[in-house]
Amino acid sequence: MPHPAPTVVVDDHPDTCQMLVRLLRHMKCDAVCLDSGRAALDYLATRVPELMIVDVMMPDVSGLQLLDIVRERLGDSPPPSSCTRR
Repeated sequence: MPHPAPTVVVDDHPDTCQMLVRLLRHMKCDAVCLDSGRAALDYLATRVPELMIVDVMMPDVSGLQLLDIVRERLGDSPPPSSCTRR
């Protein structure tokens, strides 16, 4: 079973990703920024985040596709997730 991980923010816009991570850290949450759906899939291969905040519109793997893959991999226990869009 993968090790627990911090909140994961996935967004291909660096400014948005970093702003959300700063906000989460200000609220005393451990958070990391990933810049693509592919990077998120690589990261999630070894970790299960407490929460995922995912951009819907990304060029390689959309946020919705990413969440579908996460649900397939983790079955009945995917992390709580939220999708964002500009």
